[in-house]
Amino acid sequence: MILFCLGISYKLIINPSKVDLSEGSTVTMIKRVNPAGRKSILTLSDGTRIFLNSGSEISYSSDFSDSLRLVSLKGEAFFEVQKEKRPFVVETGQTKIKVLGTTFNVNQKQNGALTVALVTGKVLINDQKGNEMQLEPSEMMVRGEDGAFHKTGFDPLTLTGWKDKILVFRENSFVEVKEKIENWFGVTLLLEGNIDANMTYSGTYKEESLENVLRGMLFTSGLAYEIEDKMVTIKNTK
Repeated sequence: MILFCLGISYKLIINPSKVDLSEGSTVTMIKRVNPAGRKSILTLSDGTRIFLNSGSEISYSSDFSDSLRLVSLKGEAFFEVQKEKRPFVVETGQTKIKVLGTTFNVNQKQNGALTVALVTGKVLINDQKGNEMQLEPSEMMVRGEDGAFHKTGFDPLTLTGWKDKILVFRENSFVEVKEKIENWFGVTLLLEGNIDANMTYSGTYKEESLENVLRGMLFTSGLAYEIEDKMVTIKNTK
């Protein structure tokens, strides 16, 4: 009975779901979810590669249609889209990003903010409110919580370094640093004592351990840290 229940659970939770399209044919819908602390690389049926960041989720069909390649994203991913005649569309909330062959980073925040940073190629972005913007290489679209679009430049290492296992801080507030560390390493970070809310930090780490990142970050700050399982406590020792 236990083995039977485990088998049913595997089919319901782990196996991709199949949806009937027509008589005698099915399409497999694939969903990938990365918890905090885990990143992954996916290769789609058309050869497109997707780097899926921690705390992110993506879904797509195992076999795209003859006219469209469509994926749905929650969170952050970097796309290396294989160029061909069918457009490649990323849906994130009510916004669509359309490309033919390009490399770009998409980051959808939980508060509704969205950034699309273009490395190569061209992308066209539109939403259900009628906003539309086309990006050239080295340009980034930023959508605020109010839904308004604007265009800016960006630092490639800061925006896309995560896919190469490079953790980057650029004048980040302590709140932003806390969020990055929790998502990157899959831990919970607690603060004890009086910590300056205006404190900022800059630093770059490639494939470094949690302890090395904390040691580098707190070296000159007068703060100390303790790590216990998935719990990190930062204390003001002054």
